Amino acid sequence: MNPNILNVLIYMQERMAKQGLSCETTYMSFCKCSRHLDNIAQQYNISQQDAQQAVREALSMGLLRYLYGNNDLHTIVFTQRGLTMVLESKSGVKEKSVPQIHLNNCTNIQIGDCNTMNIQQQLEMKIDQSTGTPQEKEKAKSLLKTVMLDNILAPIIGALAGASAAAFLEG
Repeated sequence: MNPNILNVLIYMQERMAKQGLSCETTYMSFCKCSRHLDNIAQQYNISQQDAQQAVREALSMGLLRYLYGNNDLHTIVFTQRGLTMVLESKSGVKEKSVPQIHLNNCTNIQIGDCNTMNIQQQLEMKIDQSTGTPQEKEKAKSLLKTVMLDNILAPIIGALAGASAAAFLEG
């Protein structure tokens, strides 16, 4: 792993902590005109381009993410994985890993880094196996599709799935 990635994460976390800001919700800008790139370059004796490359690599590794999904370097925030990495590196203590729940178009739920399951498809199979009439089953599938695409319910479903996965892992 590029050692500058950890430097970028540490810089972000320390800067936010110094200002009393939340690492989960506060964003930083790493565009070419950003003072943060200059500060990182000076603090860690690297070039501004190396600092920007480290930000891009951290994004591709899932340690940082775009706040608004528009793929510019103006609104970068920590992921839980990135924040955990920087806190572990500073404390020397490895935290217990709890799976991350990511909703992708609300039809696929990803638990962890590689375990993807199509929850909508699995629920539709359960509906098909139920004892309802064909009309009731189609109505249930239609309602399910509406729920899975709803912008308000999607985060709630993700939170419930995360809580369920964490409870399952804790045994």
